[in-house]
Amino acid sequence: MSTEDYRRVGEFAQNRGITLELGAAGMDLSVLDRYVRIADMTGSRLLRVYPKEAEPIHSLVKRIRGYLPVLGDRGLTLAVENSSLCLYTSRQLAKMLNRIDDPLVGACVDVANSLGLLERPLETVKVLCPHVVSLHLKDFCVKRKSIGGFMAFGVPLGKGILDVNAVLNIIEKSGRDPNILLEQWMDRKANIEETLKEEEEWLTESVIFLRSIIQRPKAGLLRTSALPHKLRERGYSNHSP
Repeated sequence: MSTEDYRRVGEFAQNRGITLELGAAGMDLSVLDRYVRIADMTGSRLLRVYPKEAEPIHSLVKRIRGYLPVLGDRGLTLAVENSSLCLYTSRQLAKMLNRIDDPLVGACVDVANSLGLLERPLETVKVLCPHVVSLHLKDFCVKRKSIGGFMAFGVPLGKGILDVNAVLNIIEKSGRDPNILLEQWMDRKANIEETLKEEEEWLTESVIFLRSIIQRPKAGLLRTSALPHKLRERGYSNHSP
């Protein structure tokens, strides 16, 4: 995409009240520099990143702390995701964020990505929620594939084993107010038309379910006068980190 293309995307989003979040694979300075420039062009105020390779926590902390002036000059928040590469546990990411200790750097919490580390979703959310700035919400089921193996696969929100209400209550009690991105964790179909059709069906069903929880007036459920405007809907046709 050209500079003009990025600017048009930013203008389109601004004119329609759409919040843009950028996502990048890698935490090298070259990656950060490239996506900071894209954030400048699109008006995005949040950049989601995740490490592509394991490296010592202290190296990541030093690099990000050294990058804080760049983020501060732009008011750009850096969100470190617990990616499906499973290079770091949630506790290790929390340790990193505690050491950085700056409001411009937080966590992008994906409720299912740390399953590969045998973390329960609510455990992941509880550990990272003090730092959460973006929440990736998706539902899933687990199926035995062999005597010694299991497979996790996506389903529309409310059709799987995720306790969505518990996730939202944990976030609320933490005092954080993240954007919520609703992911559709699905496989591609035979062609693009079938894929988009199923994706739209999943998204519609998931949004209806999530709104039913957000708006439910029972005691102990999320009080949400502010939450609906923070909800962002995102569809995927692959297993994105």
